[in-house]
Amino acid sequence: FAFEGLDEAPAVSEKGLEVQVFAPERYGLEPASPVMFRGILVGRVTAVALAPDGSRVLSTLWIEPRYRHFVRTDSRFWSTSGVKVSLGWSGVQVAADSLATVAAGGVAFATPDDPARVPEPGHRFRLYDKVDEDWLEWRPALNP
Repeated sequence: FAFEGLDEAPAVSEKGLEVQVFAPERYGLEPASPVMFRGILVGRVTAVALAPDGSRVLSTLWIEPRYRHFVRTDSRFWSTSGVKVSLGWSGVQVAADSLATVAAGGVAFATPDDPARVPEPGHRFRLYDKVDEDWLEWRPALNP
């Protein structure tokens, strides 16, 4: 048997939601990096590229159809990539995300308690380098 791989990922279903995140750096993202909501895989990074003017990095995210209603125009996205090391009075502390996100990078997001509307495809969000702890407290009920 002989198998031939594709040069690029196949087109994704139009029923999902495609959005972009922008950041000053790549933050370890690659195509196929996971997109997480509350620790659950809800999508994938499909492309990572420099903005045309080189001022930032644009990453395209595809959210699966059954999870698209969790993304709102006021959602916050952050990088879950890598290992964070800090040195303090108690010694060295190492915080790492799952092995998959350490190896491949990843994105997580949260949506506020009083959420806005579901964005149109192509909507752009800022990608933060770390989570704001307040975002982890948000618990909106998001119905399709």
